[in-house]
Amino acid sequence: MTARETSKKALYASTALTVLLSLQINTTIAQEADNEIAVDNRNTTDVVVVTARKREELLQETPLSITAFSAEGLERANIKSIVDIADFSPGFSFASAFGRQGDRPVFRGMSSIQGGANASVFVDGVYVSGSSQSILLDNLERVEVINGPQSALYGRATFGGAINYVTRRPTNELSGRFTGTAAEHENYELSGFLSGPLVEDKVFFEIGGKYYDFGGDYENTFPGLEGGKIGAEQTTTVSGALLFYPTENFEIIGRVNYSEDDDGAYSIGLQDASANNCFLDVARQYYCGDVSIPADAPRQETDYYSEGSGVSQETIRTSLTMNYDFDNGHTLTSITAYSDENGRVIQDQTYAGEDNRGFFRMGFISDDMSMRDDFSQEVRLTSPGENPFRYIVGGYYYKENVEVNSRGSGDAPDADHVFNGSSKVSNYAVFGQAEYDINDQLSISAEMRYAEDKLEAITSGMENFKATYKSWTPKITIDYQINDDFMIFGVIAKGNKPGDFNTNSALPSGLQLVDEENIWSYEAGFKSSLFDDRVVLNMSAYYLDWTNQQLTQNFIPEGGGSPFSYLDNVGKTETWGMEVDTRIQLTDALSVQAIYAYTHPEIQNFDLSADSRQEALNFGFADGIVKGTFTPQSPQHTLTLSSEFRTPIANMDLEFFARGDFIYSSTRYAQVYNFAGTGGRSIANFRVGVENEQYSIALWAKNAFDNETPTSILRYVDVPSFFSRRAFAVSLPRKQQFGLTGTFKF
Repeated sequence: MTARETSKKALYASTALTVLLSLQINTTIAQEADNEIAVDNRNTTDVVVVTARKREELLQETPLSITAFSAEGLERANIKSIVDIADFSPGFSFASAFGRQGDRPVFRGMSSIQGGANASVFVDGVYVSGSSQSILLDNLERVEVINGPQSALYGRATFGGAINYVTRRPTNELSGRFTGTAAEHENYELSGFLSGPLVEDKVFFEIGGKYYDFGGDYENTFPGLEGGKIGAEQTTTVSGALLFYPTENFEIIGRVNYSEDDDGAYSIGLQDASANNCFLDVARQYYCGDVSIPADAPRQETDYYSEGSGVSQETIRTSLTMNYDFDNGHTLTSITAYSDENGRVIQDQTYAGEDNRGFFRMGFISDDMSMRDDFSQEVRLTSPGENPFRYIVGGYYYKENVEVNSRGSGDAPDADHVFNGSSKVSNYAVFGQAEYDINDQLSISAEMRYAEDKLEAITSGMENFKATYKSWTPKITIDYQINDDFMIFGVIAKGNKPGDFNTNSALPSGLQLVDEENIWSYEAGFKSSLFDDRVVLNMSAYYLDWTNQQLTQNFIPEGGGSPFSYLDNVGKTETWGMEVDTRIQLTDALSVQAIYAYTHPEIQNFDLSADSRQEALNFGFADGIVKGTFTPQSPQHTLTLSSEFRTPIANMDLEFFARGDFIYSSTRYAQVYNFAGTGGRSIANFRVGVENEQYSIALWAKNAFDNETPTSILRYVDVPSFFSRRAFAVSLPRKQQFGLTGTFKF
């Protein structure tokens, strides 16, 4: 069955199930429904207020491409992680590759393979260093996904976009919520929170926690380890918040979160070079076409180290936010944050499971320990939002320390870890925004940030690398409110990503420093609410000019040493595309949503190193320069279709609901050559159940038709072939899963 046929099958099934359920239920019970029970048909993105520009604004009146999710919307779409969030956010893609250890979000084709990510997650305005995949969504008030460069207000690491998590605030009334889930693959979740006053109208608290356990959905095929589970994940998290009003105009809120992750070997397999089918007459043979899941995947020697392969980490995140409202309507905000993360990653990086530990395994079984801590301080002054002239001014400081200690398969299993390297980042910035209403319909906004990044790295050979980067990142926004229901807007913004280091001592000194990269973004769009808000239609189009791009190159040391990849500034990419988000309330009971994004991230000039250039020449690229291909890991098409039916049940304090989601993503290429890709992936999710203000129970299915398309692939060295050919590390998708979730709240 072709990918197109599979996509059609999933779409037809998703639509048919929801429509049939709606027709049947509507016929049998809706006519007798209790009219006193209100039907809430808000969809996943229907959040009235957002803070994407660091002040409260109505979503449909904010001149930015934003996708927002309420806590209720997250529940209705059965969204559990940032991977699920991306499925419902046009222009944003997130495919998990090597478990929950490394984030590689892609906004509008702006991808990265090595080095820093091109977008970041913020929690209550605080930048999240390290991986965000294990951040659980149970304590959130909303999520905001902001497309395009956000460097002016959000700073470093928002080159392509930003994801803003806003947590729930403690309440002045006693309330709580408890949720339990049981699903296939030994998947169990328990979560809950309790919130209320300690001193009425003065001091409020909230405590919460969650236990998440996923037993793994693949069996290891390594000889002697058959049957062992691959892909297991476990997270325990507890959180607390305290809200205090010393005076009527002074607010203090402190938050703390502790989480512990303990994941097993991640679900990945190796398609070795024996499957290569193109460019067979060159030294490094390749595979061309859609890479499939290897028949013997996953195949991992998980017991080389007694601790076993996997990812484990402990994280503490704290923040203190103070807001003081002056009598003139201005607000002074201070956000102080500190986090500490200790992690360990044990990897069998051959994924082939060859039972030897000689030269072929050297360095391909690794055990890395990392320690990361960071501190940040932001202070800003915000003018009243109702004035025709509005502004924000602020300052920011950030400091991060990272240390990594490693051992490899050349070491005995009980060998000590050795110092591998450390790095430090210091960031200083001042920023501001000024917005002016020219008249009742037309507004213009200007943003600017000046930032200075100081980077330092120390390697195991005690080499010391230092660099300083300075940047100006402006942003201009114009919006015109044609009427109460229709707004058009335009945005010009610059994004900046600081440089980095290649710390491999085998590299020549001229290749060790990586320069900063820049992007100019030009965007126009509209937001509309039609037919008494029964139809919401938002659309945007953009053009991106991306220069001094940071991508990977190949390097082969003189004397025949082992080749390796390094980060380099390689050239220029031009990207254009469009995004559409529409929601329609067909009847009081039935709503539909369509989300589509088209991305054309075309490489204009990939200026290759000598080693890589010869490879490109062998592959037929003129002058050895890659041009006309797409950036890696960036799907050209993404589509999500959703339908939801809700109706009260006659003579019962209950509401019936049924929902279906069809999610499609086109191929993700492994590298800039675009020879190999994942192929198009389509999945269908369903959710059906009953609920009222206090209770809910839902049956659900994810990947209901068990689509087996890889989530991503990475070009990889095939070790036994003495580096003469190329293989692919294949990230395996989550298998079909059915589950049951129950909730009690008060």
